[in-house]
Amino acid sequence: MKNFERTEFVIFDVETTGLSPERGDRVVEIAALKVKNSKALGTFHSLVDPEREISFGAFEVNGISAEMLEGAPKSGEILPDFLKFIDGAVLVGHNVSFDLGFLREELSLNGLSLNSKIPVADTLKMARGLMPNLGRYPLWFVAQSLGIEMRQQHRAMADVYLTYEIFCRLAILAEQKGINDTQTFVQLFSDAQYADTDSRRAKVSLIAEVITKKEQLNLVYFSTNSAAATERKVTPKKLVFQGEKVKLVGFCHLRNEEREFRLDRILRVDRA
Repeated sequence: MKNFERTEFVIFDVETTGLSPERGDRVVEIAALKVKNSKALGTFHSLVDPEREISFGAFEVNGISAEMLEGAPKSGEILPDFLKFIDGAVLVGHNVSFDLGFLREELSLNGLSLNSKIPVADTLKMARGLMPNLGRYPLWFVAQSLGIEMRQQHRAMADVYLTYEIFCRLAILAEQKGINDTQTFVQLFSDAQYADTDSRRAKVSLIAEVITKKEQLNLVYFSTNSAAATERKVTPKKLVFQGEKVKLVGFCHLRNEEREFRLDRILRVDRA
């Protein structure tokens, strides 16, 4: 895939004491794999002292006990090294907002922060966009549907390798649909709350201006129903805001009908 051979990706995963960092749950394990041009550049792994009890529910899932964490470093001891490890890379995870939520909370507790401009790709969003008829998207099921024999173990390093296998196979499907450069890939498959806000603003501003001037737009649009991203001429009518989601409503000259276009699936937009 264009630019991918020059792009570093870090696939990462965390295990936690529970499901909610807002309620005080903490990270107990963190793992990451750095790759470039399909070659592993290094790994990062550590158990983490959460400084609180592990819930029984979490123990049932990941099998990490208090005894296993005896002598493990606190998050503040390892996070500076983790930030160095991911610097300059595209972060990748499955349902990545969960892992990033915990990571950001751990960083905040230690007076650190994640670069707000760091690119993020979500294999959950990739699977939904590239395998729209799958119906369900937990990590193990996506892997099974792609013919991957590895099993989800709910341990950070093992699940990192499983996510990497999924990522590689979905990247091939993306390329087959014409998504063939890193910037477009990240734009399309970023979790909404970690998407490039400058890019979103620029799109919204241009579309709003074209609507006001009653002009037309040229779009490159990714649709799950198309074999590849398609070029379209659109006469825009309005923008619809639904929380984090933004839609363009307009007349599609390719389909000869009024259609809705999700902003996050508009790969490029220019005046016609």
